[in-house]
Amino acid sequence: MAFGAKLISKLHTVGFADLTVSGRYALLDASFVVSLQGGVKQPLGYEAQPDNDGAPLGTGDVDFEAHLLVGKSLFPLSAYLTSSIGYRCRTGELHDQVVFSAELGYSANRFLTKVTLDGVRSTITPPDLAGQPVTTPLPGGGGAVPNVIEGDQNIFKVSPSVTYKLNPSIALQGELFHTFAGKNTVAGTTYSFVIVLTK
Repeated sequence: MAFGAKLISKLHTVGFADLTVSGRYALLDASFVVSLQGGVKQPLGYEAQPDNDGAPLGTGDVDFEAHLLVGKSLFPLSAYLTSSIGYRCRTGELHDQVVFSAELGYSANRFLTKVTLDGVRSTITPPDLAGQPVTTPLPGGGGAVPNVIEGDQNIFKVSPSVTYKLNPSIALQGELFHTFAGKNTVAGTTYSFVIVLTK
């Protein structure tokens, strides 16, 4: 009689991820609004090889972004529509990306309901992670586990949410993030619940 044991390895990473600083300038304010937004992403606590082999907190590279944003009120409906398209210039080994989004929102009494569609598309068809072939351990030994888990990505996700205003300074928000297509990204659905404080 043979007995087998299954080993489970749990890895974790603690630290600061990336800091993004952006600025926005209004180009047009008429029946619809047009703005230009620029920003830079600066890595903070990135480690190329964490001591515990946990997931890195970013790519470790500085990225620059520029976005064109368009928004319009759908008055007399209590609704709005916004969209944006932008370009992300990446300074590391990863390729540049086109980023885009569209959002439709509607408010009624104390409720704000919105649906957002976000997309990120690399300027090349993403290869395997960081362009490296992914090999897995072979039966009886051999093979290798990839030690790089970030890479070029295509991501398409939809995010419906509902916000309820308790009073002028406190609101509750529930949101769902569903990735419905992409490559080199996490599949599935994420739920979030947030308390919003305003002044």
